[in-house]
Parts: sequence; structure tokens; C-alpha cells
Amino acid sequence: MDSDNSVQQLIHVRCWNLLTPALSSCEAYPKYPPSHLDPTLRLEAVKGRIVSELAHKRPIMCFQELPLDWCGSLATLFAANNYAFAYSMTNRKGEARWGLGFAFPEDVYRRETQVSVRLGHFIGERREGEPTVDDIAPGSKCPNTDLDEATNTSHEVMAVRLRLLSTQQTLVVATTHLICQFMRPNVMALQGCAVFEMVSRIAAGAPTVVVGDFNPRKDTVWYPFFKSGTLPPAMAVDNPYAARLRLVRPYQEAYDHPDLGQKKSITTFASNRFNAKKFPQGFSAHIDHIFYNNGLVLTEVVKLPCSPDEISWLPNGKEPSDHLMIGASFML
Repeated sequence: MDSDNSVQQLIHVRCWNLLTPALSSCEAYPKYPPSHLDPTLRLEAVKGRIVSELAHKRPIMCFQELPLDWCGSLATLFAANNYAFAYSMTNRKGEARWGLGFAFPEDVYRRETQVSVRLGHFIGERREGEPTVDDIAPGSKCPNTDLDEATNTSHEVMAVRLRLLSTQQTLVVATTHLICQFMRPNVMALQGCAVFEMVSRIAAGAPTVVVGDFNPRKDTVWYPFFKSGTLPPAMAVDNPYAARLRLVRPYQEAYDHPDLGQKKSITTFASNRFNAKKFPQGFSAHIDHIFYNNGLVLTEVVKLPCSPDEISWLPNGKEPSDHLMIGASFML
């Protein structure tokens, strides 16, 4: 017997891209005061925000761009609050390493399974005999195919199956960070397909929440692909990756909920040397998402700014990352 349907449990989830110091130097963010980029000051601000969240609702917490150098301090913080903390480091720049992180209250959940999978490895298992996206939609001038680009990266997904101690119900929560390739959305779509396929295997029908920095904006043709497997018409013909994704039960996105979500919102607003030329006033978009399915009922979301006019460039003296923390609560 997996659950007691007479008891409903409220589940709280938070998701935060922490902006690893390896990618946030003064050279990368030349218009920022050095204090807004200082790793020590930012870590203290991150810890303060986490403590506030733990005291408020004791949520499951998921991280992206979690630097290895911060893990010891965060592990101590979580242990002091009766939280289990796990991380997986697959990204490297020089001596710096960073990756995904996951924490949950041990007085609420028991961990049954934890899996970390590199998306490139998972996609690569299916390469033989399958056409690439470029074979289906030719015209790319890049020397490597979209499939190559999606495969040859260190991006990953971390998924954890939890059992609630109070009701013995199970759920799966996953965190991921997809490649940032706005000019090659097929690459992000391939990695997204791998995330949802991998998580669906682990979930096996259990209630599921998939969070992370997915990078596609809501106004791109690829965004619906992450929710339903529905492709733009030009890409819908004989695409084996879409065919696999359509076997996965469609997901809803918390911030798209017609009553509880936000029609307009942003999760990042920043100016750095990579986007300053194209976005002189700073790049802003909603690119971090909370997807859910299999019987979870959304009850609230963490409110976000509707436009960049409401905040200053991130990170700043109040927010220690170039991404805002997002979150949602569900009834299980």
C-alpha cells in the first residue's frame, strides 16, 4: 500500500540558480560594484535566505550552479536544521567546480532513491540509428550537429525519490540546468527531452516535480515542448526525440497556472559581457521553471517581479544571484 488517500500532504519546493563565482567575476560583470560579486558576501546572503526559507515552510530545496567551495558551509547549515544535503559536481573551469544540489527535511521525508545522470550520456545512448535534428531540418551552418552539442556537455539532472513519513506517499523531485544556447534551441529541446524521459523512468507514475534553469524563454516556440511534447510544425515530422517525449505524461508549469500563476514574471535580470551588446539595458526573462504532474495540485507560487522595472540588475545588495529564487507549494 503506497499511500493513504484520506490524508493530504502539503509539499513545498524551492529552486535557485546560485550563480557560481567561476562565472561571476568582475571581468564578466564589468558594470557591477565589486561588492555585489564578492563570493564571501554572496555566500552569507545565500545562507541568510536559506535559513529564512527553512524556518518558514521547511521546503525541499533545489540548486543549480552550486559551487563546490560553498558546499561545506551549506552542509553545516542544513545539518543544523535537520536537513539532508546532497550535491553533484560536473562542471569545471580551471580549479573551480560547480553543479546541482538538493536538500530536504529529514523529519518530513525519507530518501529512497537518488540518481544523477549527465544528459549527454543519456542522449548518447540513443544516437545509433537515429537521425539528428539537422538531418530532419537541415540548414545549420554550425560545424557540429545539434545532437553533438546536446551530447558533448556536462549538464545533468539530479532526481530524488522521497517517501513522506506521515503518509508513506512517495514523490520524485528533480533539479536540472540545461545548456544556454538561445541561437540553437534544438539543443535545449534535446536536453529537455532527456530530462523528462529520465525523470519519468525514475518516477514510474509517482507524483513528480521537475525544477531548474531551463533557459528557454516563455515566448519561444520551444517552451510548449517542455510541457506537452508538442513541437513547432516545421519540426514535428518524423522527429524521434519528440516521439519519445510524447510517451511521457504532459507536465504543467506552476507559474502558468491560470489562477495561481503569473501572466508576466521574470526570474533573471542581468548585464554581463555576454549579453550587454544585444541587451544594453540588461537581459530579463522567465527562464527558471517548476514543472509538475501525476496528481499534484498547485496551491501557491512564490511571487516574482512582473518586469525589470521592479528590481535592479542581479546580483545586487539584496539578491546574491543573477537568478531569483522560485518556488511552489502542492497538495499531494
